[in-house]
Parts: sequence; C-alpha cells; structure tokens
Amino acid sequence: YLYTPSEIHSGEAGERVSSGEARFRLGGMVAANSFRREPGSLEAHFNVSDGDALMPVIYSGILPDLFRENQAVVA
Repeated sequence: YLYTPSEIHSGEAGERVSSGEARFRLGGMVAANSFRREPGSLEAHFNVSDGDALMPVIYSGILPDLFRENQAVVA
C-alpha cells in the first residue's frame, strides 16, 4: 500500500518507529520542473504530487531508467 502526499500531510500515513519517524511508501506523480541534482552527486531532489498536495523527496542512489517528470513514482 502507498500513501499520497495529501494523506501524509493529514497524518494518515506511516508506521511509527522508535526514533519517532514514520515509514511509508509515497505514491504520486513527479512534479514538472521539480527535479534537480548536483553534478557528480547521486542525491536527487524532486517533488511528488497527487494533484492536491506536494511532498518533497530526497533520493540517494541511481534512479530507474523510466524515472522522469510527469510520470508516476512510488518512493
């Protein structure tokens, strides 16, 4: 199961862990013009949208070949 940015903002998402953080899967569309990465870095910054809300994401690693803006993503 995954949660949309709207559900996350309303506090409906996540299994709490001992550090007070929540773990969940985020689903939505990669927002247009939101992707950025520093040259030589594996850290990607982008926003995920469900049409009503945005959730910023920081991902470290190699992105899948099909990753692009305006496409569905689960993070």
